[in-house]
Amino acid sequence: KDKGIRTLLQSMNVRVESFGADLMYEPWEILDEKGAPFATFKTFWEHVTTKMPYEPFLPMHGPIALPAVDESVNGNVEGSLDILTKEERETCDHLKDKWLPGSDSAVQIWNEFLYKKMPFFKEQKATVYSDCTSKLSPHLHYGEISVSSIYFVLKTMRQQLSATAGNERQIKSNDAFMKQLGYREYSRYILFHNPFTHERPLLEHLCAVPWSYDQDLFKCWQQGCTGFPLIDAAMQQLWSTGWCHNRLRYL
Repeated sequence: KDKGIRTLLQSMNVRVESFGADLMYEPWEILDEKGAPFATFKTFWEHVTTKMPYEPFLPMHGPIALPAVDESVNGNVEGSLDILTKEERETCDHLKDKWLPGSDSAVQIWNEFLYKKMPFFKEQKATVYSDCTSKLSPHLHYGEISVSSIYFVLKTMRQQLSATAGNERQIKSNDAFMKQLGYREYSRYILFHNPFTHERPLLEHLCAVPWSYDQDLFKCWQQGCTGFPLIDAAMQQLWSTGWCHNRLRYL
């Protein structure tokens, strides 16, 4: 999609510039001594945190003001674009009070997590019934807050914590959350270097795992009616809030 837009604009003599914002480093920047991609998260993350010759780019500040468009936009743009079907819109209506899109909301959620939840993140991150996760995933996905800005805040905070004795728990939580950013980076890294993984396993022997294609059972799973309480709770949480704990996504 991006390449298509770029080509179209260039055909109209519009200069196009691309900036990396979704990741700390582009996948092709992180390679071993032989120029090959890393095969494990451990080696990948060790290289990112200790051997990269440069840090992620500092986020750019937005413009103070934007010039007005030449013509006014009339009518309901959202409705005219048919972004959602009627059924999809009805399904999503109940999520409006759960999420507030935009960079202001993203920064607020990040600050609340940073100062209220992150000190306990190392101890509670795997506890599915505790409200200890950041809830930043959609905001990162849509570019409402950059992963680089989070990286630099965590780095600065770690330096400050390390300068004073007695902050071991907070330091461990800081490192644990930074590692979560690493997992996010690594998922993109795997997909870039192994584009087939969107449709089949990275490890070939897992292709032999037998799957059930019973559509009735699949529908029960989709609706949170399997009879397994934890799995059903996770699916019902996903439907009602648009989110569930990452540990529950494994089930």
